[in-house]
Amino acid sequence: MFWESVGYALGAAEECIRHHDIVGAVRKSDWFRAEAERWKDHPHYPTEAAR
Repeated sequence: MFWESVGYALGAAEECIRHHDIVGAVRKSDWFRAEAERWKDHPHYPTEAAR
């Protein structure tokens, strides 16, 4: 589920950038950050593994 969320959020932000919608891209990126935060305790959370 985490990787599905990542793919969706990054794809949506990229699509906003293609259409020159910077505000939309920032909103999608913020949503992605908040969604990823829910998974921070998961053992496969990529940022935690890098620490």
